Amino acid sequence: MLNPGGFFRANRRFIISVHCVRQINAFFNYKIKLTLAPTTENEMIISQAKAMDFKKWPGE
Repeated sequence: MLNPGGFFRANRRFIISVHCVRQINAFFNYKIKLTLAPTTENEMIISQAKAMDFKKWPGE
């Protein structure tokens, strides 16, 4: 169990920490593209379905 104020389930593969988010960009079709530190091999895309939850995330 992780603190939901500090962590967000980005997709099936990743749970991200508020401290890892370096940049937030709008992406095609209302998705969100994140730049993280440390970087990942794959692009970190927040789906359209989770984008609203991400915007309401207390960490952001």
